Amino acid sequence: MQYLSLLISVVIYAAYLGGLVLAFSGSFDLLARRIKLRRRLTGSMSPKAPRFDPALKKLAPVCAVLFASALAVALGSFGAAGALALALIAASLPMLGYYARKGMIKRRSGKEGVALVTELYRQYRVKDCNIYEALAAAVSSNADFPAGKKHLSLLLARLRDAGDKTQVIRACRSFASSVGTLWGRMLAGCIEAAVIRGADISDALSDIAEQLAEARKLAEERRRLNSEAVRMTVFLVPLLYLGTMFLAAFFLGVEPADLLRNQFASPQGLLLLLLSVFLFLADLILLQRIEDAGSEF
Repeated sequence: MQYLSLLISVVIYAAYLGGLVLAFSGSFDLLARRIKLRRRLTGSMSPKAPRFDPALKKLAPVCAVLFASALAVALGSFGAAGALALALIAASLPMLGYYARKGMIKRRSGKEGVALVTELYRQYRVKDCNIYEALAAAVSSNADFPAGKKHLSLLLARLRDAGDKTQVIRACRSFASSVGTLWGRMLAGCIEAAVIRGADISDALSDIAEQLAEARKLAEERRRLNSEAVRMTVFLVPLLYLGTMFLAAFFLGVEPADLLRNQFASPQGLLLLLLSVFLFLADLILLQRIEDAGSEF
């Protein structure tokens, strides 16, 4: 009976994992194709995103302090392997939070692509193909792309302070990295060509705006489905956690002081909490990557 029970458990878990693979196979295939397409389209383009995110340098001391603190606390309650695993989980939380927040900002900027490029193209034509005046006019306009205006204003300030070609390229690469989308890299390449060579980028801006409008129409349904999954993760998981705390305190008779002590002061409760936060942030990042694979341009 013991072997039969084990066999049934293995079959159930295998069926569950197989169902997950089948359910997300289309998303993974689309993600692989999108990555291949982006590499082919951007292989010869400049600017390229930097290999190392400068913001991670600021997080490195925080992660180091969390790792050392968690390791010192956990060594008294866990073995060496358990304490090391707990410290690694604690140290990874700031980076996961940073990437989750970066994904949200990137998705917000991506939604503003049509308005940003259209307004920049209009101002570029009005300002007689002067890219500096077009950028300044787009930033001060009444068009609705607040995140894009922050990126453009920072880009304009860096371009005005640039003293040579290298600084111009660096400013455009920083803009492309901040936007984090394919159209952002294409737009940065156009701005770089306009600043360095004085090229007329009217046709390029018009083409990017048209492609963005078409891609937006095709991605609306997929974005709606993915946004439902994101909302369930963002709101349902914290509510379930708070709900279990409420049930334990008011229906199971656990004293609130004991509940808080077991959750935050005991090794088992702290480990469970860190694992829950880790999986929550990892789930957010995974959902964002799946959505980007289906809708990013």
